Amino acid sequence: MSSSPPLPDFPADIEHLLSPLRSNCPDLTELSLFKKFIEDENCEKLAGALQHNTSLTFLDLERNDISPVGAFALATALQHNSCLTTLVLSRNSIQDAGCEALGRALEHNSTLSSLCLDCNYIGDAGCKALGRALQHNSSLIKLHLTFNPIGHEGVQALERAFEYNSSITRCSLDFSSSQIDHRGKAFLNRNKKNAAKRSSSLFRLLFLILNELSSTEAVSSPSILSSIHTTHDAQSPSPSSSKRSSRPEGAAEAPHPKRTQHPR
Repeated sequence: MSSSPPLPDFPADIEHLLSPLRSNCPDLTELSLFKKFIEDENCEKLAGALQHNTSLTFLDLERNDISPVGAFALATALQHNSCLTTLVLSRNSIQDAGCEALGRALEHNSTLSSLCLDCNYIGDAGCKALGRALQHNSSLIKLHLTFNPIGHEGVQALERAFEYNSSITRCSLDFSSSQIDHRGKAFLNRNKKNAAKRSSSLFRLLFLILNELSSTEAVSSPSILSSIHTTHDAQSPSPSSSKRSSRPEGAAEAPHPKRTQHPR
């Protein structure tokens, strides 16, 4: 895993990053551009390179003066990208319009598992769009929405979505007027328990597979031994055929000796 080349603390020229993104450089799996003054123009360039990228899994664009324009471009990228798992957009200004675009993208995206939208001037409209998306999305696990002016209607939209969503286990809201109630938390806890069960079942299955492989490594599995013996018996000659096969091919069988009768 390699980090991105260092960028200066002024409006960044990211052209040198676009080439490895477009060519799917396997070493570029994480890209942190925190406070690099990316802004909308460079964000659109990044989004274009991300559309068909198959190596980057983590992208941090926190505090980069990204408006709804940049969010639109990222939303388009998410509809095509099938590799990115974490997107950090905290402390930008995507607002409701940008959040709605990301929500529409989540309805089609099946790989993003963590989305950070803290401090983005997102209100009820943007939150409702995320709620609609979560009813169809099955990959998002963590959603961060702290320090956004989300009201009761937005929270209710999320809670309704949690009832139908089976993947999300954490949703961060911090305003006293926009706390998830006990019903919403119950749905999140349900998903956490189900995720733990799936993980436990997968672990047990992996253990059984590894145990079976180790037991058959020395060809000690009864089924395999039985198969080997059956094949061996089918191929081994019978005792009578073994005797016949010891005689040279074409040779006549030796006559049996005559019994000598002794006079009484």
